[in-house]
Amino acid sequence: MKFSIPLIIAIICIVALEQIEAFNVTIGIFVFWSQCKVWATDQNDNTVMDTGWMDCETGDPHLTYHIRDVQANPYWLHAKVMGSLRKPKHRGPFSGDTCFKFKGDVGKWGFDQQDLSFCENSSQD
Repeated sequence: MKFSIPLIIAIICIVALEQIEAFNVTIGIFVFWSQCKVWATDQNDNTVMDTGWMDCETGDPHLTYHIRDVQANPYWLHAKVMGSLRKPKHRGPFSGDTCFKFKGDVGKWGFDQQDLSFCENSSQD
């Protein structure tokens, strides 16, 4: 049985597209007087999402929500506060949408997973 090259390419593309999933990561952030960043890595430790350094007290005193797409399955989340002596936080693995609260100050901050309902009423930055 002969297969045409375009048919083979189409089948490969369909299979590849089915493997790529995008998950929403929603993070409510308020870290007093600081800059912070959140990034995601895949199972090979490649960075697949990075917020870069952000002003983390924008919504003073309320959380500001950031929504990012992560295209890896599974993925891990990492968080860091600039100038903090605390080590970066590492969470995961995840294979679906997730919600986190990133709150505190340079000396004491937390990066904790929340129920998805916590982030449902958020607005994207």
